[in-house]
Amino acid sequence: MIEKTLKAKSEKTREVQCAIPYPENLQEAISLDGETNVFALYLGMRDIKVQNVMRRLTVAGKTDQEISDFVKTMKIDARISVERDPVAATVADLKKMDPEQRKLKIAELMKQMKELNAAG
Repeated sequence: MIEKTLKAKSEKTREVQCAIPYPENLQEAISLDGETNVFALYLGMRDIKVQNVMRRLTVAGKTDQEISDFVKTMKIDARISVERDPVAATVADLKKMDPEQRKLKIAELMKQMKELNAAG
């Protein structure tokens, strides 16, 4: 086990620094925090990672079934590269905008579409 120094700063600018034992492997983590806690932390982190992948695949325009099939077999350390569906990405971006921004963006897109159509 190694010693790691952590810092924390409060809202009122007070900072505290503490050296804590830091496990270097699974057995040390279990020894330090207990098997139940280590497993609970793993499950929580796994949920967060899977949800992140689900969001990325949704933005990429994947169907619910494609997303479900992918996350059922994914490994937690997998790095995925997702191509965004440009239409789905644009719609997702428009949904995040306030009505005025949305009108301006749609007008800009319409102008670009007319230019593309005119260019042949």
